Amino acid sequence: MAWLLVETQSPRQCSNRALRCKVLTCTFSAVDATKAAYLVLSVVILAFMLVLACNGAVLLSSVAGKRMKKMVRDIGLFVVAPIVLLGGLMVWMFAATTPSCTNGITQQVISPDDRFKAVVFVTSCNTAPGFSSHISILAKDGILPDGPGNLFATEGHPEQLGFTLQWQSIDKDRLQLNIASQQRGAVLHADPVWSVNSNITATYQLGTLPGKPAH
Repeated sequence: MAWLLVETQSPRQCSNRALRCKVLTCTFSAVDATKAAYLVLSVVILAFMLVLACNGAVLLSSVAGKRMKKMVRDIGLFVVAPIVLLGGLMVWMFAATTPSCTNGITQQVISPDDRFKAVVFVTSCNTAPGFSSHISILAKDGILPDGPGNLFATEGHPEQLGFTLQWQSIDKDRLQLNIASQQRGAVLHADPVWSVNSNITATYQLGTLPGKPAH
């Protein structure tokens, strides 16, 4: 789920190691489906045990009843318990290893025609170290979805890279987003044209801005 933050977040410790984070928008639904399947399996097994227990209770006073009781106990110890434990372990492993990424907005710039906004956000994933920076163009009232930027993505934290975004009106129909940064990371993708609207283009000057003066 995206964090809807407008103000720049405080700096965090950043790793410069490579980050290849593929966001899975269906992560939570997949985990929930697995848990639901495990729950259904557990209910079925418990129901089976209950039936066996009832049958054993009916014949409890007889020799057959004692055998039934022993069989129910053995099934519970050597069949049901391992299945339940194995199922729980599989659910836990699946939830722990499924890639899950979170996005946090660090900057937003509204276009001159007041129709669009450029959003800079940072992505961190539970299966990869470090951060990646992304830029998406959205409608002014649009909500940042899960996933990578629809215009630009690079390794590194936005506050490390020092992004500056500036809109420019080319004519009454066309807009251009000029993207510059103090530092340059390993670029994952940089689209010259916004895929949603070909009247919006982008230019990049990465690693060309002067750094912040030392204090």
